[in-house]
Amino acid sequence: MKPWERILYFLVLLFVVLSLFGELFFPASVRFIFDDLLFPFGLVFLLHAFFKRPKWRWIIAVFVAMCAWGAFSDVIANGGIRTAPIGMLVRWLKWPIICVAVAELSDLNIKKNQVVITIRLLFLALAGINIFIMLNPFGLGREISIYYSPKLDVMLSNYNEFGAFRLSGTMKNPNNNAVLFGLFLLYFLYTNARKYWKYILLAFVMIFLTQSRTVLLIVLAIYGMYVLHGNSRKANMIMVPAVLVSLLAGLFLFRSSNIMSIFDGSAFKSNSWRIRMEHYEVLLSSDTRDLIFGHGIILDPISTVGFYFDTEYLSIGYQYGVIGLLIWIGIISSLLLLMRKMNRKSTFGWAILIFIFGVAATNFTFLNVECATLMMTLVGAWLFDQGQNKLGNHA
Repeated sequence: MKPWERILYFLVLLFVVLSLFGELFFPASVRFIFDDLLFPFGLVFLLHAFFKRPKWRWIIAVFVAMCAWGAFSDVIANGGIRTAPIGMLVRWLKWPIICVAVAELSDLNIKKNQVVITIRLLFLALAGINIFIMLNPFGLGREISIYYSPKLDVMLSNYNEFGAFRLSGTMKNPNNNAVLFGLFLLYFLYTNARKYWKYILLAFVMIFLTQSRTVLLIVLAIYGMYVLHGNSRKANMIMVPAVLVSLLAGLFLFRSSNIMSIFDGSAFKSNSWRIRMEHYEVLLSSDTRDLIFGHGIILDPISTVGFYFDTEYLSIGYQYGVIGLLIWIGIISSLLLLMRKMNRKSTFGWAILIFIFGVAATNFTFLNVECATLMMTLVGAWLFDQGQNKLGNHA
């Protein structure tokens, strides 16, 4: 590696570290700009990787296509160029920078165990903050929760209503928090379930405490797929009873009103479900041009559309149109193909695909900066791990 390449890589790695810190630990109400200052170096790195590393070309290309199509859609919808949506559009370029930078850590002679330890520390730090918030010693947990979440009335009521507590942690809402821990669960499960079963169990408990029905059902389905695939019989023998015991204990101790709604069917008859269907009707009632090309980037959904987008399908479909949705599917497909190419025996790629499509039904993945930052970091870490395994096999 040439000296300028090494310097560039160090700067991009610093960009990744600052992005993780800013999105996972810094309050959303306070603007964090340090990663933005290094973003131009990330673009240079992405260009360099595109021409020097052929295996990354398709992934980089589809993310660039999404950014370019969003800009084109916005121009068509608004009849001219706007500068306001630029920040939202360039995020599509941030995700491949993070993924490729982490996956190519071997260029800096970083070892596999160093990456895994970093991921573990990141997970334990987030879990520790969440546990502190939940235990609420001397009322400090509630103060921290208010510091991170702008919905003060919701957070305050959670501490006063038994069975209704939903853990938001360092996120703006408990659903985003559940997505984060769901991603960690997938990473540890497909890295080494037998070795990291305690981390998997803790991640599952954190998901349960968020009371996110969507993420809980998704991770249970993915774990079922993992068990059926038979990656580790011994790990399965440990994990199956551990998950069942945790679930039963949680239902008994926390009397989760949100989770219990899955079992009595009310989750699928709720007002939020009906409202989501009405929102999709707004999308489908668009004229043909807007349906195909999109309405452009929406900066203020309430004033423009009349409601907040609450699913990634709806948000991308409305803003980027059918063509944007197809590119979005292309992004997910490119990740799946790359992961399958790295290790055909692992079902990690399929797990990520199920997770993204499942979460997108009621929440966001790529359109949520916190979730996307962690997701692309963990995907990159898994790819790095597989690359190190191949090097070890050929050594």
